[in-house]
Amino acid sequence: MENEKDWIKAGQIVAQVRDYAKTIIKDGSSLSEITELIEKKISSLGGKPAFPLDLSINDIAAHYSCLTNEKTIFRKNDIVKIDLGVHINGAIADTASTICVESSEYKELIEASEKALQEAIKILRPNLKVNEIGKVVNEFI
Repeated sequence: MENEKDWIKAGQIVAQVRDYAKTIIKDGSSLSEITELIEKKISSLGGKPAFPLDLSINDIAAHYSCLTNEKTIFRKNDIVKIDLGVHINGAIADTASTICVESSEYKELIEASEKALQEAIKILRPNLKVNEIGKVVNEFI
């Protein structure tokens, strides 16, 4: 049974791994290589993956998980969505982020998305309807 310390530790690990992932995705690195490095990092910090790591590139909207023997290679200017989760004794922390591989080509898009997230966080409260969050994000964007 999870407890508050498990939730906190899972959150700390997932944040650290998310930031690590942003630094290792480079032009020429493979999807399978990066997936393995991220999963090893989760384990080395004392966590376990909460779900399969999702690394979606360019026009793949979200939730693409690496296949066995994946040959996809990251290239400069690829826009990559990183979605990962960590669990400690069943306490799950989930996070996502977007980067542009070795480029600032999509800097404004990424910054706008991050700012929209911050606007959405400001209105969070118990019993808030999901469409209210979407409305704030839509209006901000």
